[in-house]
Amino acid sequence: MMSIEYIQSEARRAARRSARLGVLPLVYDGQAETLRKIPFIGTRRPRGWRLVKRLFVDSSGWGSPSEPALTFEQFVGEVKVGMAYALLECGQFQVYVGEFEPPEGRE
Repeated sequence: MMSIEYIQSEARRAARRSARLGVLPLVYDGQAETLRKIPFIGTRRPRGWRLVKRLFVDSSGWGSPSEPALTFEQFVGEVKVGMAYALLECGQFQVYVGEFEPPEGRE
């Protein structure tokens, strides 16, 4: 099991890396498979991108609909075309996914 300190340090590390590489949240195009390629930006909040909400999602593939973390199918039901998504925190079996509103004029 990962400690909260380790998860937080990895989120900070991901933020530095995503800033260095210019990684931005993934704008959802309606294709469920693209959601499997959500980038990990950690604690970073790119300028102009507004964090709207956080989703707690099972990343193991073994979760059940009755558990607190959304299954992939439940997650797909929550996402919206035109909104953007990025991993904020990654644990051993669950992740927090941020839903972002892209800056104006960006699709």
